[in-house]
Parts: sequence; C-alpha cells; structure tokens
Amino acid sequence: MASLMQEKAGQLAASVPTADRQAEATGLRERLAVIFAAASEAKQAPVQDTAEIDELDGQLYLMMRDFFEAGHDPGRADPASLTTAQA
Repeated sequence: MASLMQEKAGQLAASVPTADRQAEATGLRERLAVIFAAASEAKQAPVQDTAEIDELDGQLYLMMRDFFEAGHDPGRADPASLTTAQA
C-alpha cells in the first residue's frame, strides 16, 4: 500500500496527508509482522498438542491391551509388562 500511495501521490488531492501515511508505513509493517508471526505460532500449537495426545493415547492403549490379555489368559501374560510403562 505504501508503494502504491507513493506511486499515485501526484494524482491525490493536496489535502491527503500522503507524507504522514508514508511515515506510518514502517511501523505498521513491523506490527503486522509480529501479529502474523503470533498467528502462525498459534496455528502450530494444536498440531503439537495433537501429536502429544496421540503419543499418550498409544501408551494408554498398550497398557489396556496388556491388562486385557492378563485377564483373559493369565498363563501367557507377562506380569512385568503390567507394572512398567512401555515407551
């Protein structure tokens, strides 16, 4: 927008404060960069959370599977697997 305003400054009315708007452009760009970076980071957080939840869900599944096997066939279940978490 700043380059467009600079390009078309001659076509705008004298009452339009083009110089003031040009001076504000740098500060606005910096603030927008911060906002867009924060938005991008916020979008990544659910992906990271989902990966952690999937990992914990897998560990929980393995523990439940071990308990299920222990309850249905005590002769084949490994008691050590019931007391230690599997990574």
